[in-house]
Amino acid sequence: MTSATKAMKKVATNPIGAVRLGYAMSKQYWSPALKRDARHFSELARQGKRGLFLDGGSNVGQGFKFFTKHYSPELFDFELFEPNPNCVAELRKLLAEGDYGNASINEVALSTKDETLSFFGTDDAEGGEYSQGGSINPDHNNKYYETNDERAITVQAIDFDKYLAEKSTEYDLIAMKLDIEGAENELLEHLIRTGNITKLDVLYVEFHSEYLQKDLRSSERNREKAIIKDMQRLGVRYRLWK
Repeated sequence: MTSATKAMKKVATNPIGAVRLGYAMSKQYWSPALKRDARHFSELARQGKRGLFLDGGSNVGQGFKFFTKHYSPELFDFELFEPNPNCVAELRKLLAEGDYGNASINEVALSTKDETLSFFGTDDAEGGEYSQGGSINPDHNNKYYETNDERAITVQAIDFDKYLAEKSTEYDLIAMKLDIEGAENELLEHLIRTGNITKLDVLYVEFHSEYLQKDLRSSERNREKAIIKDMQRLGVRYRLWK
């Protein structure tokens, strides 16, 4: 049993861990829409289109392993984004032990600019070192615990808008899973403003307002609804998943 597995078993005994692990096993992952997406884009890749899958918020590779079953590493390059160094160590082991083709790890958070940020949720009083709720958003999971600046770790973040624009010149197809624990609203709003969200051929996104206390939950849900409307207006193919 790996150290990450032991930690996740420990996390499963507390409320936030149970919520996150429960969603990780959700049958919604196997929706017909996802399978249609994967078949469609895989066929285009077989016809010579160069494909890239971006895993935003990789944790210890749960979503990555799932999506490689649908988006084959033989057809798609994979780039994983995870700022938590504890999780990055496990991701490196995962890639070393498996046959995942051209897959790489970016030890960074996704943001609207290149910057250094605090990353919350890795303390034992919060989610633990492999926390599935770790976030650059200090309010995330405040339904379950209050973050503390002194317990936060420092991580690097990249300007994802710029990154995506550059990658769109290298690849014909870009699919993305975005699960960055409450930091997705600011990022998606920025991508919508610049228009670069249309560089994504399909987006699998998880929103997180349900993990906030009531005073913040309503305003964040309104932001989520506005994001969805904007994606529809722009013709972005998106899937809401948990």
